[in-house]
Amino acid sequence: MSFITELLISALYAPLMMLMQTHHVFDILFGRDSGWATQSRNAAVLPWRDALQRSRLHLFSGWLPLLVLVALAPNQIIWLSPVLAGLCLSPLLTRHSGNTHIGTWLERHGLLLTPEEWRTPNIMRQAEAHRQLFHDAAALNFTAMLSEKNRLHAHLSGLTPTSAQDRETRLLAITAPAKIAAAHDLDEALELLSQQETLYAAGQPDLLWALHHKTHP
Repeated sequence: MSFITELLISALYAPLMMLMQTHHVFDILFGRDSGWATQSRNAAVLPWRDALQRSRLHLFSGWLPLLVLVALAPNQIIWLSPVLAGLCLSPLLTRHSGNTHIGTWLERHGLLLTPEEWRTPNIMRQAEAHRQLFHDAAALNFTAMLSEKNRLHAHLSGLTPTSAQDRETRLLAITAPAKIAAAHDLDEALELLSQQETLYAAGQPDLLWALHHKTHP
């Protein structure tokens, strides 16, 4: 059923795209600005006034041949109906090309769905299962991590030993432990530590445990 639906929609929109692209080609050949602006990605129903204004050429190209056929060769209308239908209905098609209600209706009836929408891939199911974990981790701050032992263990498991001992690191290795040892509680320790010292302490298991013990003296 999705195949038939897509075939009908494509048949209606094809004459519009053909005429629009032909117009752009002629503009380019004559050195004019083709007016190919970026698409609007906001899902919205276009006002009738704008839809009619943008479809004037399509309407003229559809209704004029239709009226001529009605007067001179009505038996030929059926053969040209696939082209004329889209052109004559161009304001309606232009107006509702971004209609989310139509998209929701199609989705509810299982039409025009991708394979991923029919059957959720395993990686997406895993991501959904861990969504709350990621959300909690993003909202976690340094103080909360130090206060909860299981979160501290999770942070420590991700640390890798560092051997860089430049002058600044050696200085941080002196000042950070001294300030932590001098503090009476975690809040005071974090207040004493500079930003660089806090970042250094976040990568040192011994300093992290020392800060953790400040929350549970």
